[in-house]
Amino acid sequence: MVRGKPGSWDPSVCLGWGERFLAFVKEAVQEDAHTASDDGEGAPVVWRVEFKPGVGISLIQLGPEAVEEVQAGSDRYGFLPRWFWEGQLHNQA
Repeated sequence: MVRGKPGSWDPSVCLGWGERFLAFVKEAVQEDAHTASDDGEGAPVVWRVEFKPGVGISLIQLGPEAVEEVQAGSDRYGFLPRWFWEGQLHNQA
């Protein structure tokens, strides 16, 4: 609907940004996986991504207290459904 109109989004720019963003997240998570020690508790690792216009993106790993705060009795870990995490934990066991 907006293709070719002045000021419209360029799909190649948007897809390029998405590709760089996902590569950034993948690299950060993989680096952490190589340096993390196993605490033996089997707790899921939860990351928080923040986007600040004009500043950029930050990615932080949440500690146990922050994970509890995110869960807050809901059926989600952040934006991922609980069934996903429960399935991942069972697959790792």
